[in-house]
Amino acid sequence: MNCPSCGANVSDGAKFCPKCGTRINAAGTPGGPAGRKQPPKPVPTKQPPKPAPQGKPPKQKKSKNGLIAVLVTVLVLALCACGGYVGYRLYQKLAGQTTMSRNEDREDKDWEEDEKPREKKNTEEETAEEETKAEETSAEETLPAQTTSAAPESTAYGEGAAATTAWNANESQTTAAWDINAAQTTAAWDINQAQTTAAWDINSASATADEYILPDSSTRYLTGTDIAGLTSEELRLARNEIYARHGRKFKDEALQAYFNSKSWYAGTIEPERFSDDALLNDVERKNLELIKAREAVLN
Repeated sequence: MNCPSCGANVSDGAKFCPKCGTRINAAGTPGGPAGRKQPPKPVPTKQPPKPAPQGKPPKQKKSKNGLIAVLVTVLVLALCACGGYVGYRLYQKLAGQTTMSRNEDREDKDWEEDEKPREKKNTEEETAEEETKAEETSAEETLPAQTTSAAPESTAYGEGAAATTAWNANESQTTAAWDINAAQTTAAWDINQAQTTAAWDINSASATADEYILPDSSTRYLTGTDIAGLTSEELRLARNEIYARHGRKFKDEALQAYFNSKSWYAGTIEPERFSDDALLNDVERKNLELIKAREAVLN
């Protein structure tokens, strides 16, 4: 059988447990000898805590109280600065309004002080004018009517009217004479201008005739009558004259020298770069055909 206290194996008939010394009754229940205390049961010992694994020490959380305190301080200072600025502006505004109201009161007061003497002066002037009018009225009533003095005044007025009439007559005559002279001068100027214009037109036409063989070959369709009297060389010059108007240069030295002598010519385009279709108009192309046909007849 087993010990009821410690569970050790106890032989049958044994009275005490060989291991813990507990008394074994016949029924197998524990019991102690008379006058002997039972030994205390062993208390299980606590195991020591396991050591923490070696490694990096745990990170300590940063304290946020300092940062919060700094932010609160900055916020309080900003609010104080804003409040001070607003208060300063209000103080300036109130001070300015007070100064303006004082100036307005002062101006009103000065205006009232200036206006009082003026009113008094105006009243005195009106009174003096009324007294003067009353004296003049009484004087006119007391003095007799002077009818004799009216005749000299009328005579003087008549002499003035006669002088005015004479001055007007002289002025009219002077104006008429001036108009006649001006008309004569204008007529003479018109005659001279007409003569000058006519002479200029004659000279211009002569100069144009000298400068061109066919002056209007680029603007008017020519007819057989226009070129009937031209020689073969003149027809050649007239034909190239159409090209020369557009600045075409010429390989023939004699032809180039001829057009260089003309005041209107300015050669800028080489012969191989000149395009009839791009630069010549329809009138010029038709006139070229007419001149070439005439040249073919003469040659």
